[in-house]
Amino acid sequence: MIRRFQYRCSFKESAKTNKLVEACKERAKKLVKEGKLCNVSFYRYENMGFLYVEEITGDEPENSAQPAFDAEALMKELIPALKPWPREEGDVFFVPMINVYYHHIPDDDLKAWEQERTTAEKTRVGRIAFVFPDKMPSYVKHHTAIVEEGLLKGDKYQYISMHENILFSYYEEPRNNVNLSGRDEKSKAIEDWLAVDPESHFDRVKAKGDNFLVIPCLFTVDRVDREFKSGNLWRCCYDPQNGRYTAETGGGPNHNLYEITKEIYDKVDTLENSEADNREQRRAKKAAREKES
Repeated sequence: MIRRFQYRCSFKESAKTNKLVEACKERAKKLVKEGKLCNVSFYRYENMGFLYVEEITGDEPENSAQPAFDAEALMKELIPALKPWPREEGDVFFVPMINVYYHHIPDDDLKAWEQERTTAEKTRVGRIAFVFPDKMPSYVKHHTAIVEEGLLKGDKYQYISMHENILFSYYEEPRNNVNLSGRDEKSKAIEDWLAVDPESHFDRVKAKGDNFLVIPCLFTVDRVDREFKSGNLWRCCYDPQNGRYTAETGGGPNHNLYEITKEIYDKVDTLENSEADNREQRRAKKAAREKES
């Protein structure tokens, strides 16, 4: 089973985050490879960060009462660059957002859930919207009704959550449009939403003229992503979709492609580092000889 979560964080001014974010990405890749996570995508807009997580939980359904995912453990290197957020139970650095909208409940079968991710090159998009505070109850009311009715079609992976007056939307392009009911009928809930002037709910000035503003992705990792290692005129690849390990050498007309074993793939970094050490030792010995002469 998959459980989905969305979180918001706040960056300190002038915090240098590139290396910290890269460390978090490496941990995400490790947890995905271990089968604990399915997808981790992290976005930023100005001083705000937004995290989307798909957790693999065995037999626990998405809305189960088991403890929430520990976002701070996943993103712990980034915490020194974040401002704490006061909550009743104490300060946190990643605030859980409250889900209000989706078009599909994750399939029990992981392959079925990720099917569309394996048949097309997907772009994982993060967007935010600024809702006028007095309009948030109306937005939540109507979108809850749309979900409960289950007739509106939208991207299978779309997931929208709120915190304060901000919405964070995750979806993937090209979209694979589905609905919760599986029926193709006219939506009364959408008619009700259109009747209350949807545009009036959004602060389009803050969103640069749109209801939702697409924001930069700092990293995204998914279990269907191919994994690469590379060096001078060579590259190795692991494709989780077919379980194959391959290697490429050379370039242009001298390009060669091989199928390799997992054991060889796992040793590539070690071999490359050993060769780098040998080159450094040879350079040091050459420098020493030149200095003596």
